[in-house]
Amino acid sequence: MTESQIDRIRKAEEAVRELVTVAAQIRQEADKLPVEDPALRKELLETAEGFETQAQDLRNALREWREDIH
Repeated sequence: MTESQIDRIRKAEEAVRELVTVAAQIRQEADKLPVEDPALRKELLETAEGFETQAQDLRNALREWREDIH
């Protein structure tokens, strides 16, 4: 039996929740790194923040998909 769209969305939502958590942890850890070069520190933080933003965008897209189904 194939999975319903809602079942697939639920699985994807769980994966995205984990991804958002990991992305936030990466950002927090990047801020704690003993990097002396301010440009490198800024780049690390911006990259981590971008990763977190993309994970949140995925979460929003899944929410919209779920709303379209209902």
